[in-house]
This record gives sequence, structure tokens and C-alpha cells, in this order.
Amino acid sequence: MKTLFKLICLGTLIFSFSASAAEQVFQCSFDKECIGTEACADTTFSLSLEKMGGAPSILGDALVSTVPTHQIVTDAETLPAHSFTSQDKKVLGFWLSRSNGDFQSLTIAQDGMARYSIHMPTSELAIFYRGTCRTPS
Repeated sequence: MKTLFKLICLGTLIFSFSASAAEQVFQCSFDKECIGTEACADTTFSLSLEKMGGAPSILGDALVSTVPTHQIVTDAETLPAHSFTSQDKKVLGFWLSRSNGDFQSLTIAQDGMARYSIHMPTSELAIFYRGTCRTPS
């Protein structure tokens, strides 16, 4: 699992984050949906990311949180997510795994570019969303 996070961190665009941005709620809007190896299509999927009460800052010493620090909130459900940063603290991300083996991750660059992915190994399916995440004004 640690190797997966290192690969995610290395493969993600590298940008700096301020500590205040990590503490705020993100509103994310995705305009592209890519299912498996099919061509991407337009979408209007959105979610929000909320910091859980009492959770430590993700820009502390830990590269991967040991407890959920945030919640990914969609129209369908609210999911507790762990946070991670790259070793140089320039990549911000969130992940969660489900009891059925599914894995989800959200990565956000400083300019707001975001990718949300859902991996379903037992179904042999992966869905990727591309869009932006912003802190509310």
C-alpha cells in the first residue's frame, strides 16, 4: 500500500499548497468521466471535501494519515477519507478503501486541477474524473 502512495505522489503534478488551503472545504466539479479504456465523455459530477472535526493538519509530519481526516461528500454518500502529501509537501490527496476491495483517491493541484478515481478490482473496472477543486470564497 505504501508503494501505491509513492507512485501516486510521483505521478501527480507537483505544486505547493498553503497550510490554510488544507484546512478548508473544497468544492470539486468534474467535466470529464473516463470509464475503463473507453474514450472520456462529458459529465457534471461534483463532490465536496470537508475536514473532520479534530483532525490534524495533513501538512504535518505524516505523509499518510493513520486515521480519516476528511469526508468526501457526494449526492449519494459521505465517505471518510485519509489524507496524504508527497514527501516535499507539494501534492495533496485523499484516499479510502472499502470492505469489498474498491479503492478511491482524489488528488488536487495548487491551481485546482483535480482527478478523482474509483478502482473496482473485483469488477475489473476503473472510473476516472477530471476537473477542478476550489476552496470556497
